[in-house]
Amino acid sequence: MSVPSQKVIVAEDGCSLSGCATAKVYDPVVDAETIDAEMKTLKPGFWLLSEDKKSISSCFTCRNFKSAMSFLNAAGDIAERADMNHHPDLHITSYKNVEVKIYTYAAAGLTPLDFKLAREIDQIEVNYSPAWLKTLNQV
Repeated sequence: MSVPSQKVIVAEDGCSLSGCATAKVYDPVVDAETIDAEMKTLKPGFWLLSEDKKSISSCFTCRNFKSAMSFLNAAGDIAERADMNHHPDLHITSYKNVEVKIYTYAAAGLTPLDFKLAREIDQIEVNYSPAWLKTLNQV
């Protein structure tokens, strides 16, 4: 994987850079060696690296809908913080199954900010489904 030597600049509001009032600067995409090292800093067994190494994701089952929504709200609060301002894809299916996917769209891959966001999300207290935890041998 080649690593761009310069930072990627994109408009925060999605418009082209000409005529935009604000822009966000992203670190360049990280190389395979850095990805492997960063994956080791995340919650063991909870994050998967995509085959193309352009995103990371986590899927789990909460105890109920309220628990799933609590997690999503907490993840959203982290994403919206001024020091983060980076937003994961968040999904709930079957009322309590949660999927989190993180990547930097503008950089077309993973950047250091993606791993920072995942580490922050790892700190959220989650009310997991006891049945799901048993499948992980954690109960």
